[in-house]
Amino acid sequence: MPTAIDTTENIALPLSAGSQHHRHEALLLVFLLTISALNFIRAVNYDFLDHWDDGIFILENSHLDWTAKNLQRYATRPFQDLYTPLPMYSLMADNALFGHKSPLPYHLHNLALHLAAAILLYWICRQLKLPPAWAFLATLLWSVNPQKSESVVWITERKDVQCGLFAFAAFFAFLLEINSITICKQITYAIICGILTTLAIFAKPAAAPLVGIFVVYALSERKWRWTLLIPIFCGLAATIWSAFMTAQTNPGVFSFAPAVPLHNLLWYPLTAVLPNFWVNPIYPNILEFKEYWAIYLGGVLLLTAFFWYALFIRHLAWTKVLVGILILGGTMLPVLGMWVYTNFDYCDRYNYLVSAVAVIGLALVIPENRATRLGACLLVALMALATQLNLGVWHDTQTFWRTLIARNERVNPKVFEVAANDSLIRDDDRDLDYVVGLIRQHRNDLESPRLSLAQVDNTILLLESHAHLLREEHSQFLAQITPLMQQESETGDLPPFMRSPNYPKIYRRNAKFARLLQRLPIQPTPSQP
Repeated sequence: MPTAIDTTENIALPLSAGSQHHRHEALLLVFLLTISALNFIRAVNYDFLDHWDDGIFILENSHLDWTAKNLQRYATRPFQDLYTPLPMYSLMADNALFGHKSPLPYHLHNLALHLAAAILLYWICRQLKLPPAWAFLATLLWSVNPQKSESVVWITERKDVQCGLFAFAAFFAFLLEINSITICKQITYAIICGILTTLAIFAKPAAAPLVGIFVVYALSERKWRWTLLIPIFCGLAATIWSAFMTAQTNPGVFSFAPAVPLHNLLWYPLTAVLPNFWVNPIYPNILEFKEYWAIYLGGVLLLTAFFWYALFIRHLAWTKVLVGILILGGTMLPVLGMWVYTNFDYCDRYNYLVSAVAVIGLALVIPENRATRLGACLLVALMALATQLNLGVWHDTQTFWRTLIARNERVNPKVFEVAANDSLIRDDDRDLDYVVGLIRQHRNDLESPRLSLAQVDNTILLLESHAHLLREEHSQFLAQITPLMQQESETGDLPPFMRSPNYPKIYRRNAKFARLLQRLPIQPTPSQP
């Protein structure tokens, strides 16, 4: 978190004035919760994204029963290549209480976690000496950001809101510890901070930089003491354990493509404070500098202007500015994209913690006055508007991929993979025909180092054969499935399709039908993709 800047003075208030002050802050918290909740409330009735990980994590997960075996399973091994036991335990609790017939309780759980995180962020702002109204606007700017849609609305991404909640709670306890005078309180808050830091990292490893933040902040404030070793030790132990567990199935790989960390270094802090009206949950990979020249040029200019303003207009000590840069940069380390665990170079949900640091830093540097309050209110309104414009994409899986394809952005193989997978499982022949047409149209554009044209062509055959099977067009079905069966007989393995865990399942079902249909007086005709 950014270092504190003395923007207010601690003035002793008369009893009546203090009571009025507390009522004022309570009212601000009510407004904060109300506006934040209203920003996402219509999404609580959205469906499970059954073919975008909600199926794997919830609907098709046979290990959500509340048993000692399942508790041990998530504590000692990663799930879907990432060690996140706390979110899995919370899904187990939801399943025990509500089953999975309705997504409503799951959505409400996510929203409640986000609202609790917002309250903690507000109190962090107050601990950093931000005035109540300014702390309120800073927290609101963070909570209604359209980037939060993915974390709050997508049930599987409970990892973000849970991690944010515990990370904010840990830093709040840390602030209480370094501001405590008695050794008893220092030890108590240090232990609480250590437990919360561990929980944050076990919710999502993105909270690992908390350890570095504690060290940098305590040293910069000249409040280092031995009790801080407690949360630091807990954080380091949790980070090592989490990395060891994750490495069982996903050790990651170092990849230094300069365009990726440079893009992310600018993208995350800028989108934390500027509204993004075109949120895309499935981002294309960053391939070339020229594609993002506006982000590079505009980002460098804006950040340079901001730091020049902080140093030469606000006359802040360069040491405080440096500490803020170190904390922001450290928070971004897990999401810069230099150590690769997924096929995403960047993503909105990765900004849950980073955006909080960026917003607090902005609020600490810019003074509160009538003009800045008005500007902040306008920015919050734009953020909320952007959220409402983008929220509908999460309504259901079909809406999800159809909306992204309709935007006509650069061809993104991941979007087509989701579309193909969803239409296959949904057994919708019209969707299958639609997706086949799209893939044929963009066939050559889909080729990449991770996706060959042979995989694209095999996927076309699979989709077309399945559509024919649904329409009971047996001869056309056999014509399309035969080349895939020939590939399997020649190689002894499944044909290579576009990436999806459900393709082999669907193909096996088709192959079974093919063997049954071959008994009928239908002669398959050879077909080329």
